[in-house]
Amino acid sequence: MNSTNNLHILNKSEYQYTPLPKKNANGSDIQLDFLQVILEPFRKALGELVGNELSLVKISEQERKKLRQKKENLIKYDDSVNKLTIPINNSFGKKSHELDALIINPKNLVDQKYTVLFFGVGDCYEMHMDSIKKLSEDTNSIILAFNYRGIEESSGKANSADDYISDGKAIIDYLNSHEGAKSKDITLLSHSLGAGVAAQVYKELKHKGHIICESSFSTFYDVVREKKGIFLAWLFNLLGWNFNSIEALGTIEDGKLGIIVNHRDPTVDYKVSLYKQLKKTCTDEVLKNKNISIVKIGEKIWNGSEKSTDVKIKAKLSLKKYTSPTQIKVKKQVEQSNFMGVMIEIKKAGWIEYLRHPHQLVMDQIFDESLIKIPEKIQKEIDELKEIALNAKDPKNANLEYDKLNKKIMLASKLVNLNRKFAREDKKAYCSLVELIKTTHKKSSDADSKFTFEKLNSTFLKVFSLN
Repeated sequence: MNSTNNLHILNKSEYQYTPLPKKNANGSDIQLDFLQVILEPFRKALGELVGNELSLVKISEQERKKLRQKKENLIKYDDSVNKLTIPINNSFGKKSHELDALIINPKNLVDQKYTVLFFGVGDCYEMHMDSIKKLSEDTNSIILAFNYRGIEESSGKANSADDYISDGKAIIDYLNSHEGAKSKDITLLSHSLGAGVAAQVYKELKHKGHIICESSFSTFYDVVREKKGIFLAWLFNLLGWNFNSIEALGTIEDGKLGIIVNHRDPTVDYKVSLYKQLKKTCTDEVLKNKNISIVKIGEKIWNGSEKSTDVKIKAKLSLKKYTSPTQIKVKKQVEQSNFMGVMIEIKKAGWIEYLRHPHQLVMDQIFDESLIKIPEKIQKEIDELKEIALNAKDPKNANLEYDKLNKKIMLASKLVNLNRKFAREDKKAYCSLVELIKTTHKKSSDADSKFTFEKLNSTFLKVFSLN
């Protein structure tokens, strides 16, 4: 590991990452060689199909109309919100498509500092307008949110990762040329796949500002392989749909990288997360010395694979105060095991959609107050069971129905308690996010504008876990 001021966490001499299948002596892929030859003429068309799937925002038409109406009202009645239509030219200098964007100014703007939002798969800025406005006020920065080509009101179609990257570069160029923004005054705030886009934009433009990567992966190949298998991962890579955040982030200067990771994230599994891959390359102490600011949310769930003591001992210990390290470890395993049990119960009941989703944007979570009470649908199920139990004529049947009712009420209570616990974590994480962005926007020398891990630790930035 280099100890220079530049961030060389992942330069090629220290870290090799080869996502593609192994190669034979001639340098070609051992597996699926013939498919590569067959698919070559159809690469663009197939790539466009992948792009269409990634661009699809899965909401109902009714919800889409509501969001568009809300956007129109914001633009019309809120002076701080302005709509942008940014034309993008092709390599021949002719307009190929237009990007739809929203730019929001805080009411009491002090300095011309900008934050650009890069969203993930199937996402659009229309779904986050309240959060964006609040984030703009809390960080006192101008926020530009945009949709990639083919998403909602942005025209055109994407047939490879390069198209999304080109859109991101065009947004930064727009701020430079039309808003007079300097590179060092623009922070890239990215989420999930958007972090892959932002990292590549950062590298190709030799950006001088900061970048924050939330709930992101090391490479898109890794996350597809983990979720869908090696064949689809190979196919996506062949069609030009891969984002290598790990490689791109090797160009970022010391003190200008922030990472937000949620250990419970089911969409980007912890083992393929950007943070996990960084940890493989260097120790926590080195991360600290390199001024990479980390916001950790949640606790990695114990899966039972570790050696544990007898169940009876754990049960006894759970009733006592925990003092020794061994006891604390056992308590942690018991709590995590119980947590997984509750999660399984919730899933079996078909209620998983009512649990706060760990992959959701941190800036959205503080608005999601509806999940800290029993959802209407679940309350309806409880009321129906109550009615059945009350009207049961046979005492035996009545007891059975009351048992069902009590179990349902207890599970609903567990669901609400989990959501409240997650909500507390999310609010702390939001405070950390705000503090990170405000730190990037401090005016003075480059050294003072870096993320300072120790300084942030003394305010909001901590390791958050289930307590």
